[in-house]
Amino acid sequence: MRRTTADRERRRELADASQEAVTPVTGSDPLFPHPPAYLQPRRALPPTEPLRPVEEEPEGGPGGEESGTCAVERPAGVTGGPERQLAVAQWLLSAAQDVDRARVHWQQGSHLALLACGGIFSAVRVPAHLVWAATGSEDLAEVDARLRTWFDGGAAIMDLHSHHYYFLVPTSAAPSCGDHPRSDVAVLGRDHYLGVPPVSLTEPGGRSYWSVPMWGPGALCYMDEVEQLIQRGRAARDEADNA
Repeated sequence: MRRTTADRERRRELADASQEAVTPVTGSDPLFPHPPAYLQPRRALPPTEPLRPVEEEPEGGPGGEESGTCAVERPAGVTGGPERQLAVAQWLLSAAQDVDRARVHWQQGSHLALLACGGIFSAVRVPAHLVWAATGSEDLAEVDARLRTWFDGGAAIMDLHSHHYYFLVPTSAAPSCGDHPRSDVAVLGRDHYLGVPPVSLTEPGGRSYWSVPMWGPGALCYMDEVEQLIQRGRAARDEADNA
């Protein structure tokens, strides 16, 4: 998807703001025995680290003379692997009403933590048949690979029991449920809760897993990318129905 540097800067500001709301972990925490670097005192941003190339809007805007690709930026201090997962997990736990219980559920492997929507994130619930139509496949591994290419970062959970995908988006960017012409898509905001699997569960297993793993605290989906995916899925199904 085409993104400007300003777009990515706004997402990084979201991650920074979310970090300030998180209670730092301590060495006595069994789930987080070593505080991740992202939760340490702030320091200057390091040089950007390539995650994957994505198309970017030319510096002069559409039709500008300069064009090319730009790497997705990671939040400061997040280097990937276990450290990244610890930082993401701690960020998500700030949405739990019962943090201790959520931690215990995650320690049990494939159990879900109940997190409140409408605060640090909201969720767009999309039936699997629309996502599969948009990606042109029902093979979960293939769908995951295509979603991770479609989204410029972002985070998505697949519920294997209900056959729904949940795309995590900034609450400020989430539309109301009434903005969708069909009732098969819903936005979960305030007064809604979402069962979230452990951040390490990134392959099909248990009740749900991370189809698009969150690569850093506050790294949510762009709402317009979610909407375009939904529109693409509906168009593909309408075309198949009329064939």
